[in-house]
Amino acid sequence: MIYCTGGQNPAKSGIHHFREVSKLNILILGANGFIGSHLTEGILEKTDWRVTAFDLAGTNLEKHKDNRRFSFTKGDIFTD
Repeated sequence: MIYCTGGQNPAKSGIHHFREVSKLNILILGANGFIGSHLTEGILEKTDWRVTAFDLAGTNLEKHKDNRRFSFTKGDIFTD
């Protein structure tokens, strides 16, 4: 699940290219999984967006820990 704040929401504005939207804050739930980790990587490489990742573990996200536009929170959406 992805939540966007700030700037234009690409889904509502019909924008399909990452580079056309700037200054978004993205929350990715399940970010450590295959899709979430690749989505995180793509967003950080191709945009200036901030990514907040949330998952039970962060093993697939370790390479982003020094990126100032990335933050990770370990937790369970049902209990935290």
